[in-house]
Amino acid sequence: MARVLIVSFSVAPAPDRNGVELGQLVRALATRHQVDCLTVKAGELGYVERFHRARMLRVPVGPTEASPAERAQAFRRAMARQLDGAEYDVVHARDVIGGGLAIERARELGYKVVFEVTGEPDHDPALLERCQRGAQLVIAKTRAARNLLARAGLGERTCLVPPGCDIDLFDWESRVPGPPLIVALGRIAPTRGLRTLVRGFQAVRGALPDTRLLLVGPLAAGFDAPLGAALAQLGLAGHVDRIGPVDHAEVSRVIARSTVCVAADAPLESEAPMAPMPMKVLEYLACRRPVVAPRTPAIEDVVDDGESGLLFRHGDAADLANRVLTLLGDSRRAAKLAEAGYQKVRARYPASAARRGYLEAFARIVPPERPRDHTPTPVPAFALESSTARRHGLETTTDASLRRDFDDQQTSPSLDPLPAGATTITMHDAAEQTVITSAELLVPELPAPDLTATAIVLPPVPEPEPAPDPDPAPAADPDATGPRTKMIASVTTQEPAPPPAPTTDPGVQATPTPASATLSLAAQAEILRQAEFNEGTREKDDSSKGPSSNES
Repeated sequence: MARVLIVSFSVAPAPDRNGVELGQLVRALATRHQVDCLTVKAGELGYVERFHRARMLRVPVGPTEASPAERAQAFRRAMARQLDGAEYDVVHARDVIGGGLAIERARELGYKVVFEVTGEPDHDPALLERCQRGAQLVIAKTRAARNLLARAGLGERTCLVPPGCDIDLFDWESRVPGPPLIVALGRIAPTRGLRTLVRGFQAVRGALPDTRLLLVGPLAAGFDAPLGAALAQLGLAGHVDRIGPVDHAEVSRVIARSTVCVAADAPLESEAPMAPMPMKVLEYLACRRPVVAPRTPAIEDVVDDGESGLLFRHGDAADLANRVLTLLGDSRRAAKLAEAGYQKVRARYPASAARRGYLEAFARIVPPERPRDHTPTPVPAFALESSTARRHGLETTTDASLRRDFDDQQTSPSLDPLPAGATTITMHDAAEQTVITSAELLVPELPAPDLTATAIVLPPVPEPEPAPDPDPAPAADPDATGPRTKMIASVTTQEPAPPPAPTTDPGVQATPTPASATLSLAAQAEILRQAEFNEGTREKDDSSKGPSSNES
């Protein structure tokens, strides 16, 4: 099982594309490997917590008013401390902020690097190329990105892992009747996409005055007043509704209110050739709603124009309005496109396919492992493992103080199992050192055994003429003519009785042993010891002997 560190300058869980994809990555790798995920802290999210069987480490990177460079530098400092505090086999970077540092420290610390191309348009091109060429594995999100990497000579180390949508969470709901409603998800900010959307909606209202627009997403700081003034100037103030960020589990209910869903913008290939497809397009289709989106290579991977949606010329508000009006005016065609998109997402873009793609990609650099066994182990307490212990041998501790190996935050216990084949485990305590054998850890202490007598009845045996009986009954009456009786010692415990051992003498039949007369572990060990070391002639009267005095 490999130990993996995922680094992502984003927030998880979150309803945006980065948050959703990061959650899918963590869920995939945590089923096969031991995973830590270093990401950004926001809101009430904890500093350190369990997330899909992985350990989520969230970094405070300063106030939102801080510059992006300052926030990125804070994240890199936390990542450097984490790399120094623990040993990893693989570091998976989802952006150049973490990817650059991962490449720098790889040779020194001896791990492999996986770089996932998320295609943010503001990335430094030189640093992006360095991350791509320095990684042992590169993950592309679109066919266009994979082809571009292949032309750069990186085809052999590149894997295509398209995004996936939680189709169970976003399965469609019937729309409530009402006026036509256009829904647009995403950050509300003074961007080209918002301008295209608002002007396109103005044209739609000219043809269908009762149509409304719903904007769903976080509002950029200081943009509320300018947006309100612009809508009033265009005569749209009473026809555009705005709601803030919506929990990811509730997004499907918002989409269910729509008549048409719009993705107003996506990065152009000339601006961000590695840009992935907007996650909201998959979610629109998974909710079985007709989609209008810009024509870009990333979106064309999913939406076939005229078959599973309608595409408009990028940045063209009039073309966007025409596409929306086509769907609003032809409900039968809109339903047909929505059904085709719904079936395509379920067949080719479920979240399970994305998780499977991550595992298949990792198998190229990390030997595949069987799924992790998450059943509780019979160890009294979990062990906390430090990087120093990993470098100098196995060390476990049971003291109450947790080790700190990340940003001065308390780490959660390690779930590493006990070493296979270990017979002795050294457990350090604040006051003294105690050596405990594995048997003491795994076998509970048993009460003192209660010795009773059990009779085994033997059938009459004819008296041999030339030779004496090799095993005379020790307490039998010489004048008796009935069956002979032999007495042995037994141990009574509350454990279920083991099955009777087969006998080598076909003439000997044992009477059923009462449920109260069963063998404990100590008695079984004594019987096995006698069988191993006393294979010669048995003693004349073994009923008079108790357990050996030197029994351990």
